[in-house]
Amino acid sequence: MAKCTGNFIRVPPAPEPLEVRLPVVVAKKEASFLFAQEKNLPEIPEGIKKIETSLQSSKFVVIKGYVIFEITASQDVYYIFRDMVKLFTAPCFFTGSVPVPEAREGMEVIPRISVGIYYTNSGARISEQVLISIGLQCIEYRNVFI
Repeated sequence: MAKCTGNFIRVPPAPEPLEVRLPVVVAKKEASFLFAQEKNLPEIPEGIKKIETSLQSSKFVVIKGYVIFEITASQDVYYIFRDMVKLFTAPCFFTGSVPVPEAREGMEVIPRISVGIYYTNSGARISEQVLISIGLQCIEYRNVFI
């Protein structure tokens, strides 16, 4: 049985070559996207305490040299109303594409996603600029004889 330790693969002696399927990073790409959004709170707040975003799901598909993404997030807005901190939760959806010329259909995509929010509020309306940074690795599996 072959064992993988770090970047090394140990294979016991065998009378014939052993075929192994290994992941190979074919392409890497970094991209950032800026999305503008508006939300309306149920009341006019005295102030915004903080906004937290958590990623709920993400989907990445390779189509003809592009990686198409769909990201679903949830935002928790903590605001002050009548000397109480209240919570308003809203879903957020982001879609886009990243050109990756080396990417081919059927490749696996390993993403690294980070989200930053910049906002202003006026009355019950919150205007946001959401910065999504994505690091992509397109993986192809290849058969190698050892």
